[in-house]
Amino acid sequence: MLTGLLSYLEGTQIVAALRTSPPTYAVVSALHIVGLGTLIGSIMTLDLRVLGIWKQRAWREAVPVVSPIAAAGLTVAIATGVLLFAIRPFHYLNNTPFLAKLTLVVVGLLNAAVFHYRLRRAAGTGPDGFSRGGAAISFATWTAAIFAGRFIAFIE
Repeated sequence: MLTGLLSYLEGTQIVAALRTSPPTYAVVSALHIVGLGTLIGSIMTLDLRVLGIWKQRAWREAVPVVSPIAAAGLTVAIATGVLLFAIRPFHYLNNTPFLAKLTLVVVGLLNAAVFHYRLRRAAGTGPDGFSRGGAAISFATWTAAIFAGRFIAFIE
């Protein structure tokens, strides 16, 4: 079933256009980078605030500002990522850095979900040790995802 779905994706017209048009591929790739930059930049801004490094605004005030920006970046990154993946799905499923990037993105998103869940339930105004630990894990996870993403093209 997965093989059939991947073969279908690989054969769609939009993927054929990406495969045969370097300018189209470049635009989708650039949009993917913009989406990732928006997502990760927003999350890291909040991580730095929770860790006490960026203090221009109270950390709870930063959450409603950065969360929708991160969500928009995630939407763009997923949409363009699926398109880029569909060009060579069987190759990417055997590419260790790609699999590492996917795993790290899932870990980062789960960490963000836990953070938001705990934030809604927390009564205190300052970040607790759990929140700080989560911010450190988040920062490291998203940094590693960036590195894994860059290695996709260079390591088979």
